[in-house]
Amino acid sequence: MQKIDIAISFFMVGFVTCLPFFFFFFQAEDGIRDFCLSRGLGVCIRDRYNSDIYGGGYEKDIIGSPEIEFYGRLESSGSIYGGGYNHKVTGDIKLIVGGYVGWSLIGGGHAEPDKNQSLSTINADVTGNIEIQLLKDGHVHNVLYGGGYATSEQSGTYSANVSGNIELDINGDVYCLNDAIVGGGAAKAETRKTMTLNANVGGDITLNFGEDAQSGNGKYMGAGLH
Repeated sequence: MQKIDIAISFFMVGFVTCLPFFFFFFQAEDGIRDFCLSRGLGVCIRDRYNSDIYGGGYEKDIIGSPEIEFYGRLESSGSIYGGGYNHKVTGDIKLIVGGYVGWSLIGGGHAEPDKNQSLSTINADVTGNIEIQLLKDGHVHNVLYGGGYATSEQSGTYSANVSGNIELDINGDVYCLNDAIVGGGAAKAETRKTMTLNANVGGDITLNFGEDAQSGNGKYMGAGLH
């Protein structure tokens, strides 16, 4: 099974190294919309203040084991996903975060149809295990989900399941702006339309809180959300 490694950091300009396939240097201020690496990685940089990072694929399913190490700074609504955007990952996922994540840190995939799309079925499942390490200097401003995230404003069936085990080692700060620290996944309907949303976990969930773990709102949760 192919192993995929990525190390990312952001300064006044964006500097991205993607091993073994890519080396990129670009101006983050250019407002790049949906800058994507699709050969095994789904790194999507819109601009310095609104960026998402995907360990899995952005335009196709991935067979491999994504590993993301992040020590930079994602501003505003930037999130990190271990899985893919609307696509599956077959393999284990490992996230190591020692930087600032402006929105959410999510171990699994992201199932959400684009507002310009009319997809009735989306599968962003992860077939494998997920490990997340939030280091002492790591900060997540919104929420931390160990599993996947499924949401929609449209009718349909959308899944971001995880078949294996999930382990969270938390030694940094999760502010929990809206929800909480969730060991499993989260499924949220954004409208009253009829839809099926799944963010289940098939294996065991382990949460380890180190002595440096902090929460700005003091909210922790064990299993899944909704």
